[in-house]
Amino acid sequence: MNILIVGFDAANLTTSQKVEVLTIIKSQASWARLIPSTYAVKTNLSVPEMRDKLIIGDIRTFVYEVTNQLWATYSAPKDVSQWLNNNWQQ
Repeated sequence: MNILIVGFDAANLTTSQKVEVLTIIKSQASWARLIPSTYAVKTNLSVPEMRDKLIIGDIRTFVYEVTNQLWATYSAPKDVSQWLNNNWQQ
């Protein structure tokens, strides 16, 4: 499985488009909201596959694979830190 960072600019999306984007993200194996409109996603999808799924309306998105990379947080919510500990393999 891959760990992807998925970010998107929600400002240009309608409410229904935002729901569609979040449905795609949340339908993956596991996910955590890192900061507004930025998620860590555990998935079988590749970077291009995730990007292509997220092409909705006038979305601006960024998808980056971080599988097996180091991570660090500061003042992250406990549930986010727990998700990272449980899902991010080093």
